[in-house]
Amino acid sequence: MQDDGDGDDNGWDMPSDTLGEILRHLPPLDRRRSRLVCRQWRDAVDSRAPARPGPAKTLVVAHGAGYVFDDVPGGSSREIPSPCPLANIVGTCNGLLCVVGTGAGFTTGGFVLSNPVTGEALHVPLPTRIGAPWRRWEHNEYYSFAHHPTTGLYKIVPFTVDDRWTGSFDAVQVYTLGEAASWRDVPAPAGSSRRKSCGLVSVDGFTYWVAMDTEKVMSLDLKDERITVVITLPAPASEPGRQCRLTEAHGRLAVAAIVTQPTNTKTEVWVLEGGAGGRRWIRRYSVQLHGPDRQMVWPHFAHGDHAMTASTWQYSRSHELLYVHRLSGGKGLQCREARINGKSPGKAVGKYDRRTYRDLRTFAFVETTEPLNVYSGHGCRHIGKEISAG
Repeated sequence: MQDDGDGDDNGWDMPSDTLGEILRHLPPLDRRRSRLVCRQWRDAVDSRAPARPGPAKTLVVAHGAGYVFDDVPGGSSREIPSPCPLANIVGTCNGLLCVVGTGAGFTTGGFVLSNPVTGEALHVPLPTRIGAPWRRWEHNEYYSFAHHPTTGLYKIVPFTVDDRWTGSFDAVQVYTLGEAASWRDVPAPAGSSRRKSCGLVSVDGFTYWVAMDTEKVMSLDLKDERITVVITLPAPASEPGRQCRLTEAHGRLAVAAIVTQPTNTKTEVWVLEGGAGGRRWIRRYSVQLHGPDRQMVWPHFAHGDHAMTASTWQYSRSHELLYVHRLSGGKGLQCREARINGKSPGKAVGKYDRRTYRDLRTFAFVETTEPLNVYSGHGCRHIGKEISAG
């Protein structure tokens, strides 16, 4: 079937419902391309199988379970299914979750990708390095899950280091999900290192970390698989009383500079803006926490017009509360602010049993019907709705 140029379709026809159901099983990038075939395909994609996800929601992961907030300020949430506990969740891309560890049907360890909407799951085995042992760290801060917007490929980046004290490493391993699904070593420049406390983040086709000695932000291009220097941090991470952590804001790389004092904590979030050769840090958020009973949540620290915090371990050891706080300012103002204290405590929107002081994490999340079974035949085998990569 093809378009004759005047908007009418020629050739064979197919009921829109049937066509939409077929196109729904394509990955988002292929769905976007299929819109170009003809008007009927475009309408079927737009109405029944949108290629682009809707507005992001907030996913809260607490003591191994996931809860989606359709409306964060309204406080309405629902638990989502998962084939394995989410305590060691690495991240989420386009509605797919990535978890390190084991789960139902997965007894060999590695990574589990799942889609809570379709109930599908994919097991990715641990990488192996010739001539060097595989160092497996269970904590999610050693990994990143990414999607490249141009190629449409998903990548897992396990960031283990050769020396935990110096943070040094000689290569980064990358797993690409797709036709050539495999682990590869990306050689790192001599003297490469990573400051663990600053974390890892993948944004718009790049994975970022901070070098231990120079405090420069480094990047791995997930398309060309090259490592380069990006820019120096907006505030020194080694300064006493300050912690810097990489995050994402407005689809851009951001750095949260957190200064902790006995009676208050101030968090400033700087967003990297501008193109190559003209990049600079712009301060976009400032949150002042008064008292020891509250802390910011990460990595998704703000949703729409609200910042999000959680009660601290010292304040409540039996349960954890999630709060939202309206940010001042709006369009035209460079920095949005929130001041949290006894007079302005915010609104509690969620309550969760507490098991460890680091249990609660938040993510931007979209719900999608993107299938994982499209990767079967490339080292994957079906186990019901669960899929295992060999």
